[in-house]
Amino acid sequence: MAFIFVDPIQTNNAFGTYGMKDVAAKAFRLNFPLWTTSATNTFLGQLPADVTILGFDTYVKTALSTATSPTLSLGTASGGTQFTSALAITNTTGTQAKASPVTNIMQAHDNIGRTDINLWAATGCSTGNATAGEIYLIVYYVR
Repeated sequence: MAFIFVDPIQTNNAFGTYGMKDVAAKAFRLNFPLWTTSATNTFLGQLPADVTILGFDTYVKTALSTATSPTLSLGTASGGTQFTSALAITNTTGTQAKASPVTNIMQAHDNIGRTDINLWAATGCSTGNATAGEIYLIVYYVR
């Protein structure tokens, strides 16, 4: 899959190979100890500074046990909500879903390439602390 980004300087070659970028993805495992009734802020990792984030998916490999209504917030700092805020996760084994609503995507975060993007997750549940379960966050981006 490729996305075409038009370079305003090269308006006569909008669909040339210059504007083609390959989609990359990173997957982060959000294991059951992170899902509690009090928000757990976890540093997931960094994305390169010159990426454009295209979106996020969640995949429930194994449903969380003894916990209900899991939520996920994503940001660039601990407790941040720059991307999602209290996104409801369907707690059903085998469920994959697009994260929506999402903000601050489809933009170059630092096109000079100086500051990597920190990715933090705040996970929580309305009742119960999970004793088993495994959820993945997949981040799609281009460089």
